[in-house]
Amino acid sequence: MTTLFNPQKPTVDIIAVTGLAGHALGSWKVPNGNAVWLRDWLPQQVSNARILTYGYDSRLLKNKSKCTIEQLASKFLEALKTSRGSESERQRPIIFIAHDLGGLLVKSAIAQAGASGINESQENIDVLKSCYGFLFFGVPNQGLNHQQLKLMVRGEPNEELMNALITTCTNEPSEYLKGLHEKLCERFKFNDSQVVSYYECYGTKAVKAIGFWEYLQGLLGLGPSVGLGELHRSGPEVMMVTQASATSGFANQKPCDQIPVERDHLNLVKFPSEVDQLYRDVTRRIDNLVLKAPAVVNKRFSLQFSRSDLSQEEQIYHQQLAFPELHRRRHEVDNPMEDTCTWIYEQDTNQKQQHRLMA
Repeated sequence: MTTLFNPQKPTVDIIAVTGLAGHALGSWKVPNGNAVWLRDWLPQQVSNARILTYGYDSRLLKNKSKCTIEQLASKFLEALKTSRGSESERQRPIIFIAHDLGGLLVKSAIAQAGASGINESQENIDVLKSCYGFLFFGVPNQGLNHQQLKLMVRGEPNEELMNALITTCTNEPSEYLKGLHEKLCERFKFNDSQVVSYYECYGTKAVKAIGFWEYLQGLLGLGPSVGLGELHRSGPEVMMVTQASATSGFANQKPCDQIPVERDHLNLVKFPSEVDQLYRDVTRRIDNLVLKAPAVVNKRFSLQFSRSDLSQEEQIYHQQLAFPELHRRRHEVDNPMEDTCTWIYEQDTNQKQQHRLMA
């Protein structure tokens, strides 16, 4: 996790997660330039946000890692908690910006943070409550449409990861992606969160490994100058992530927050300038999320069950009423009535004792 901008008093954390075969900085660079819009432009629009970027090894070829999506997400969750170590940071709202596979890591990390039982911890609960905004760019919630990649990594250490990421031969999501969606819906039930999904309208040239004939053509100046066996985008154009796949990440996704983009998959998060229309639209969305996030997340934490203003005796009664997964239950109730059960704090000690004896 790398910090790109850290104001004196940040009110939110903006965390960017790159996609498949991406780079923590390079994926956010302008085309044909060195500027990184997350670092060089965005702070001018949202000066009260700490901006971080996260990278991970997801190279297609010569990748010795056997990490699955679940394991990569677990590492991301640990890095996320480490970057938010102090008490003030742990309850700071989070806005995620994710491209491609990065969005799946975000979803999986949230699902892991929301798991009950042995994985349940105050750190994970804090992460879960802090997640407010999601800007997803071409996230393959139902799988990546690129069957050729499966053939390229067959027998390689990262084969399991690619099989989970890419759609089946019948264009169905993998069992892993189906399970991830179910877990997320079950464990992340904050309907006050905001999700914006961007999806490509242009096809993207498929990646292929350069064979001998193509390599020879390159040497003769008749084709791209690429090494034998190296990857090059010279395959047929494919719609890497369909609209349906890109917009099905969360159950509470609104149609007005599903944005078509006239670019291919690779260029969804690459903006040529600060006056680029897509960049202006994206920063308007980010600015709106930064403005609303603190009030929403503060309310979530104010609803937690622990109360430091109670006497020791009252805290005992409070603990006796606790039950597993209480921190999530309050957010699962549709239209909860205010002041529910507050009568217990208005009863005198004798009445409370009678209630305890009757229980």
